Amino acid sequence: MRQHIFFILVTVASFTACTSEGPEPKGPFSTNRMVLEQRNISIEGTASSQTFPIDANCAWSITLERGWENLVVNPSEGRGPATVTITTPENNNIGTRTASLRVSTGDVSTLVSVSQLPGRVQLEVSKEVVSFAATGGDDAFSLTCNTDWAIAGAPSWLTVTPNSGEGSTQPQTITLTATGHDDEKADTIFLNVTGMGIENVTKTVLVTRTSGRLYLLPSEVTELLPAAAGSVQLSISANMEWSAQINGTWATFADGRTQAQANGNAVLTINYQENNTSSDRELTITFHSTATGTTLSESRTLRQAAGTLPTITDFAIDETSIHKDAFTASFRLAAGNLPTKECGLLVSTEEEYAKNGTRYTATTSEDGVIAVTVTGLQKGQTYYVCAFATNAVDTFYSPILSFKTKSLPGEEDNSTPE
Repeated sequence: MRQHIFFILVTVASFTACTSEGPEPKGPFSTNRMVLEQRNISIEGTASSQTFPIDANCAWSITLERGWENLVVNPSEGRGPATVTITTPENNNIGTRTASLRVSTGDVSTLVSVSQLPGRVQLEVSKEVVSFAATGGDDAFSLTCNTDWAIAGAPSWLTVTPNSGEGSTQPQTITLTATGHDDEKADTIFLNVTGMGIENVTKTVLVTRTSGRLYLLPSEVTELLPAAAGSVQLSISANMEWSAQINGTWATFADGRTQAQANGNAVLTINYQENNTSSDRELTITFHSTATGTTLSESRTLRQAAGTLPTITDFAIDETSIHKDAFTASFRLAAGNLPTKECGLLVSTEEEYAKNGTRYTATTSEDGVIAVTVTGLQKGQTYYVCAFATNAVDTFYSPILSFKTKSLPGEEDNSTPE
């Protein structure tokens, strides 16, 4: 946020000086003094507050000469030095809005300018799907956006007019012109409509162009789906009734079923579970025509990445923390591609059983350095310890370290007892 800083000193000659202690005796040299170090204040577009100081030796007041509803100035009057807070709700207007505050003392006053940037993007489109015949033609949808916007993703056979513009409170008409073709293949594309602001907002419009023949063409999913649970969309270009079947156990359609039916073009949302195995996996979705006299069939494959284990590095025992019944160890945790469910230490008096030792769970499983303190141990005992981290795939174990708790004074291995 940029703030333009100015230094203003206002001195007013008067017969009675105003100070924080009250009026001084009358005299020709008594003055009122007010200093404003900020006269231009910029505020973020979201609901925000901003402050500016007043250095004065007399009474002062602030009035709003120009502004907007719910712009709050606190305090609006006072005596002597003060810090004034300006509070405003989010700016839902088009572009930056401004206000003027008049700060007055006696017969002298000065203006403070306040500006607020635009708030969050508000974007709406009137259609999610636009369909053209094989011969092409014109169609349209409207968009309403309070910030500058742009449309991307149009192929060579589709003209978008206009494809960018400025924010407006009124709907703006977007004309789509498709050329004709005689290809057997139908076309399916997504237009990305993006409003630009503090955080961009994008909405999609599905545009299809038919082949003029009977067709059933699902889109491809070429990318490898992440191991974490999520969803993916398939767009289907068709001019007939059809059904779809998911042939697998780790995915369903949006309604929770593994079967779907539709007539013509559609967009299917497929929800998939996390992959808690260490191998990539895949399933197929088959599409069949159900219209009388048709035998069209298509299939698409979904592939999902294997889950990966978390990792542990920098595992060490703090030698200064070893006492007769306690110690502290630390390690650095880095999650795999699935959330870490649990991490901590495993402690045993036998090395071969260290990974099955007593479990001491850390208070957090977030990435970074984690320290765990273990208490209730036996004095003068050798212990074997390793760090562990578990997610849905399996458990990762660090190398095994050993140490010996301290003994009481006079006992073996205890030159510096606790």
